[in-house]
Amino acid sequence: MIKKGSHLDGVEPINEKNIEKDIVLEILYKKIGKYKEAYQYLVNIIEDKLIYDKSGYSGNSVLILKSQNGKEDLVIKISKNNELYHEYISYEFFYKMNYTTKPLAYFECGKYEVMITEKINLPTAGYYFNSYKEIADFFGKKLRIFHEQNLINKINNKEEENVFSHKYENNYKKAISNNIVLKYLAIYLNNNNVLEMKKYIIENKEIINKNLVLVHGDFNPNNVFVDKDQNIKLIDFCDTGYCNKHYDIFWTLFMIIIFSGILKEPEKIKECEEIFYNSYGLHSINFEEIKFFKYFTSLYWKEHDEITRIDIL
Repeated sequence: MIKKGSHLDGVEPINEKNIEKDIVLEILYKKIGKYKEAYQYLVNIIEDKLIYDKSGYSGNSVLILKSQNGKEDLVIKISKNNELYHEYISYEFFYKMNYTTKPLAYFECGKYEVMITEKINLPTAGYYFNSYKEIADFFGKKLRIFHEQNLINKINNKEEENVFSHKYENNYKKAISNNIVLKYLAIYLNNNNVLEMKKYIIENKEIINKNLVLVHGDFNPNNVFVDKDQNIKLIDFCDTGYCNKHYDIFWTLFMIIIFSGILKEPEKIKECEEIFYNSYGLHSINFEEIKFFKYFTSLYWKEHDEITRIDIL
């Protein structure tokens, strides 16, 4: 069930796990203390803030730092997965495009990476809307606008080019190496046949580079923030890169279905699909390419069984 956010408060409810500052500093010192610059930077920004653990199912640890005046809220992201450099470069790019808040720092600390950004103090789309119908219509329109900006042509340095251009080559390799289908996608597709899916995406690999845009990669209700005028801000650029726009189209639709809790309600799914596709623009959607990304995402995305919280990182 989609929850309604308060536009007067301007932010979603705080449901994070609160952590004492001394505990956080002890953990950070054990993990990255020998990297003096990174550790001292974190000590300084934590100094006068309340700390909440908002780690999700990505395997990363995420800390929200709340200031007393609400104007200097920050996000610390810690990863062991060698993904944050890609995301930091993506943040810098999308900050220039006015799609996100300012990235402040990135540190490589042995087997850990640390990234610090300003927090977006707006409700997520998941708290902004009342129903899957509203959110499907909104996301179709906003995703179309996002794709139509031709962001690839706004990339102007080799670092951005290198980060974005290789992402989906690597994701494709991961997809065809996996032998398990994402459980919830298998339910949606009524198909759990790994061999069939692999065969199809191998035979049709060229689809990845058709209709090429800079995809967000995870344009879902938890990663899109909405202001009172329905302008959007974005977070989570781990899967941003050059790819066929139908990757974003299908994955966004599927995440709306999951988030709205209608996965096992076929009539509502059909209605949600119709609203979303019409809102994006049926004339610009190729359903053979949608089929490719149904199989691609089924193999690429893995199950997340536990949350990596800061206190167990």
